[in-house]
Amino acid sequence: MNVASSRQFHTAEDPLPLHQQAELLLARDVPILPIKFFVSSVMLKDAIKGWPVENAQQIWYAKDLYRVAED
Repeated sequence: MNVASSRQFHTAEDPLPLHQQAELLLARDVPILPIKFFVSSVMLKDAIKGWPVENAQQIWYAKDLYRVAED
């Protein structure tokens, strides 16, 4: 697209009706996608460290776990 052809496009004076029409079309034509949330609990002793707490995929390796001396 060059500069001369870009001058053909204009913004609507009141874009709200166009946005509302687009929303209605999307709501009618877009399929529903079910979203599921899974939660899992892990019980670890205080002496076990290295568990990937911030790992959203729940991927962990035994080589990353270690035991600290208890007081």
